[in-house]
This record gives sequence, structure tokens and C-alpha cells, in this order.
Amino acid sequence: MSRWLLDSAEFVTWVEAEKQVLTCPGLEYDLKQTTSRVVDELVTRFGDDESVGIAYLYLENSHEGQQKPVDLLASLLRQLIQRRSVLPDSIQSLYDKHNKDERTRPSFNEISLATRSVASLYSRIFILFNYLRKHEGQDALLSELSKLRKMYRTNIFVTSEYDAGPMRILYGNVQLKTPSYPYPCRR
Repeated sequence: MSRWLLDSAEFVTWVEAEKQVLTCPGLEYDLKQTTSRVVDELVTRFGDDESVGIAYLYLENSHEGQQKPVDLLASLLRQLIQRRSVLPDSIQSLYDKHNKDERTRPSFNEISLATRSVASLYSRIFILFNYLRKHEGQDALLSELSKLRKMYRTNIFVTSEYDAGPMRILYGNVQLKTPSYPYPCRR
């Protein structure tokens, strides 16, 4: 299912150009396979390059209540930090602030600022979401992704079971038709 995407001119452009978004609607099972193939392709191409950040999320309906925007953004931040050989000072400061006396969790805003700080250390970033769907807080998460895309050399790949129209916050994309789904992918 995914080889057509990896071979498409739109995907090649998405990988090579900066600040791009590629959205792809489809069925949940197909989307997970597609996202996995894209992750594998990016790791194969850029896995040894510490200047390229790669982060991804696999979302599922069964975990909807557990997938809060703050947790999703924290997961992306963790993945970006893991690709660095040295822990950035901003992350150490955030850790110290929330782990001194009481073990508290950083706010969405604190994680957003930390993510931007870490993003600035990369020459390129690829963020991938499997199965993004409408849910509470989605606009905050998409808005943060849009900021990362505009401020840094961040490309975003999003699959969705519904037409990607609600992801308008990320747009500035071109469309790509999937062979197994009547709606187009967008870049």
C-alpha cells in the first residue's frame, strides 16, 4: 500500500523541501502501515544524522481519553531530545523546576517552549502523526505544530481517517490522491 507514496513526486518533494505538510486520509489499518513505512524511510535516510530530528505518534481510538495534547507534545519532545547526544540546558532546567521538591508536570505552554528550544538545535525536523482525528484540544496541538513548521525547518506528515479539512491550521499543502481512498492526500 505505501510504496506508491514513497515513490510519488509529492513525497519526494515533501522530504527534500522545507516547512512542508503532507496529509493523507484513509482507513485506520492502512494509515498505521503507511505511517510506519514513512518512519522507516526517514530513519533509513537520516537515522545517523544527529542534525535531523524525527518524531512520530501512533494514535488509536481505544486510547482517546489518554491522548491529551500536553502528553502528545511531551512525547514528541522526548523523541527529539533522544536524538541529541547532549541534554539541552533548557530541558535540564525544566526537569529541575518540576522535580525539586514536588514532582509536578510541566504545562502545555512549558512543553511548547521546550520543544521550540530543542527544535532550534536541528537543521531539519520530521514530525509524523498516525490517525489524527477531531478531539478536544486538537487545535492547540495543531497550532503548536504549525508554529514549529513556520519557525524551524519542520515537515509534518499526518494521516487521518477523515477528510483533512479540520486540520486547516497546518495547511499550505498540495494534494496527493491515495489509490485506496477516495479523498486526496495533501501536501
